[in-house]
Amino acid sequence: MGALENITGRIKSDATKKAKKRINEAKKEANALLTKAQKELDKEKKAIEQETEKLIKIQRSRATSEAKLEARKMKLNAKEAVITQAFENANERLKRLGPEQNEKYLRGAITNAVGLLGKDVEVLCNKEVSSLVTRIASEINPRITVSSEGVQYLGGAVIRAKNGTAQIDATFEGVLERIRNDLRREVAGILFTSKKEAKEA
Repeated sequence: MGALENITGRIKSDATKKAKKRINEAKKEANALLTKAQKELDKEKKAIEQETEKLIKIQRSRATSEAKLEARKMKLNAKEAVITQAFENANERLKRLGPEQNEKYLRGAITNAVGLLGKDVEVLCNKEVSSLVTRIASEINPRITVSSEGVQYLGGAVIRAKNGTAQIDATFEGVLERIRNDLRREVAGILFTSKKEAKEA
């Protein structure tokens, strides 16, 4: 029995050694897999953090740009309101033009229009100045007719060819509207101090 026990002991011993060896190899393999998985997880985590940081920067930049754009829009709207008010004030001052200045303006407008449109013209004007316009028109050319029916201008007149081919708007509001864009920069330059602000208006 001694030999049998000896053989059995050796088999057990070999089996135990082999089992321990396999267990150690399995542990090493598991540790290697765990280390590799941890490295990949750390790498993934870092990539997510970098992407998140990038997105945060983009959002900040976008929010800043939107805020600047909104501020600029508000500033331009405020400037536009001031410029519009300046033009409305100019309209009001033109309405209160003195009789001599009004006559001079109307005479010049009608004379220029006759030079461009010919002598067969009709002048449309407010009732308040129709007698003045009639006098001026008769002095320039007796064929000029004057009408104030249904006319509502701040001042000035519309002079049109009787054949309907052309007309000249010499009303105060018409003239201001035509020169508004040209005057916009000039008015902005007067109202706002910096040249940059005037250009933006």
